[in-house]
Amino acid sequence: MTNRSLSSRIAGFGALRLFVQAVSWISTLLVLRRLGPADYGEAGFALIVSGWSAAIATQGMPQLVVADSLDDGLAAAAHQLVVRRSILVFVCVLLSSPVIAWLLGVQGSAAVLMIASLGIPIEAFRAVPYAVLQRDLKLREVGIIDATRAIAASGASVAIAYSWDGPSALIIGPLIGALLASAMSVRLTGRLQRAGSSLSTEQRKTGKRLFIESSIWMLNSNADQMIATRVLGTSAAGLLALAKTLAALPSEKLAAMIIPIGTSILASKRDDHTELRRVLVTLAEGIAIVVAIPLAVICVSGDTVIIPALGEKWRPAIGLVWILAPFYFANSVTAVLPQALSVTGNTLNSLRIRIALIAFTIPSQIVLSHFFGISGMAWGSLASMPIIFLPALRILHVSIGLRSLDFVIPILRAILVSTMVALGFHYSMLHLPHALSLAQRTVASAGVGALLTVLAFWQLRSPVIAQLMRAIVPSSLRPRGET
Repeated sequence: MTNRSLSSRIAGFGALRLFVQAVSWISTLLVLRRLGPADYGEAGFALIVSGWSAAIATQGMPQLVVADSLDDGLAAAAHQLVVRRSILVFVCVLLSSPVIAWLLGVQGSAAVLMIASLGIPIEAFRAVPYAVLQRDLKLREVGIIDATRAIAASGASVAIAYSWDGPSALIIGPLIGALLASAMSVRLTGRLQRAGSSLSTEQRKTGKRLFIESSIWMLNSNADQMIATRVLGTSAAGLLALAKTLAALPSEKLAAMIIPIGTSILASKRDDHTELRRVLVTLAEGIAIVVAIPLAVICVSGDTVIIPALGEKWRPAIGLVWILAPFYFANSVTAVLPQALSVTGNTLNSLRIRIALIAFTIPSQIVLSHFFGISGMAWGSLASMPIIFLPALRILHVSIGLRSLDFVIPILRAILVSTMVALGFHYSMLHLPHALSLAQRTVASAGVGALLTVLAFWQLRSPVIAQLMRAIVPSSLRPRGET
């Protein structure tokens, strides 16, 4: 496969992913406008439990298929192992749903968890076949599966939300999308249904290690939601879930396009510490710019855009977004640090940092939630920021000579840009004539924000933007002498 062909396929896949994300978000807004915080919290509890259970069933096998490029025979063995294990996990969760709901203080949600548990075997049938498509770089097929899943889940969720009351839309809609995605994945890799080779002991150990790493990430991502459900109830958990969704939106939807290629880029500079530092700082600044601007706009547009779109019942979530925004910004920017640690042979230290983050965050959230309610959960996350930054920067200073200022100054520069854009957006939304529709005010505000962005980039002469311009503008159109 030529580089041009691969690049065009990656570009097409990225465009399709943007479409999928747009569809998912439109449906989410429509569903949230219909449902209340308690419904969102109840569905979130069930989906987190079923998601953890599905991870237990797969135990790192999909990641192993991609990371170790397992052949079809070994992938078939992994698929059969995952499917058998998923049936056992599904039965256990189904039978223990009342106990799990009782432990978390949401006894009335046991039926919701039983329905959500159907996703465990559905995801198990999809997991390895989907990983095989990723292994073979069949981006077109992966994109079509993702788009089909998103459209089916979104359509079903909206239809159910406006037909029935309760959290059913947030449970049944995703199940329908997952079922279609599983059917398509299995159909496209039908050869995996035949008996394959046996996985070696070393491969099983690698799969378990990958499972442990992903479990730590899942625990770090979802522990606060479970704590809020147990301590404060489903309504508070629903508000926290929306605030997390809004605060994490830029990093999950935009920076996710940069982060997956980070490891390969950094690995290519492994032996040249000077170049490795430069690339690491450039990636950090690029992610900071990509994430900080929309995150700042989300924060300042809560009263003028988000609340009118969702309804007054969601207003308390806006204050939580302001608290969580710095945490998710730091999380997105420091996403390249674990990759840099891995490239420099510090994988174990990266795992230790994540464990330390959990060990600090969970107790602080439990304590603060008792004193400050739902805002205490957000403050507990924010207080963990030094654990995200400082140890990794210290290790990289020893490994490749990275100074803290080398990493922090580009981030501060990106924050300055985002502040200018957000203030421009906020000023426009507050002072444009009220006779204009919300859509017209939003378009006008986006124009003001774009103008401020151009001015800020011109003033800062960001190396990231310079590189993007060199990539986009044909060489024939560049000024003479520019390379």
